[in-house]
Amino acid sequence: MGSHKETSEELGIKRLTEALNRILEKTKGAKVGILLENTAGSGSWLGYKFSHQKKIIDGLAQKSRIGLCLDTAHAYLAGYDIKTQAGLEGMLNEIEGLVGISLIKLIHLNDAKGALGSKHDRHEHIGKGSIGLAGMKRIINHAKLKDIPLILETPKDSIDADRRNLALVRKLRVA
Repeated sequence: MGSHKETSEELGIKRLTEALNRILEKTKGAKVGILLENTAGSGSWLGYKFSHQKKIIDGLAQKSRIGLCLDTAHAYLAGYDIKTQAGLEGMLNEIEGLVGISLIKLIHLNDAKGALGSKHDRHEHIGKGSIGLAGMKRIINHAKLKDIPLILETPKDSIDADRRNLALVRKLRVA
């Protein structure tokens, strides 16, 4: 979602909202949408709180082509304790209250390499990071998330890394 650099979160959100309004106006009639991905909050990055997405969406003239991409590692590293049932429910309730769960169109499924709230954007293999196997299983099978497409953004440190991560995700998935 970009960075506010040497300004403020409010000015960064305003600048992004204005840019999105221009893009949406110039592409009126297009079927393609824009997904706002949450961030870990490193440096001056916007989007580490879902209130940022709400402010942006509220400022858009055309909201019909906007959705959310939920990145699990980013959420955890930003401070959402989604490895626990209570933490996952809390984050989903926050999203529902701010913009609605139905706006989540895609999930970047990654474990987190780092501590809760560290704001360091580091992805880890499924089950090998701070969210862990139980947390990843809880996310994958949550009733509100289980039908949303998933994309792995796990490390590519071996030729079969994607294959191993995907096999584990399939194993964790409850039919």
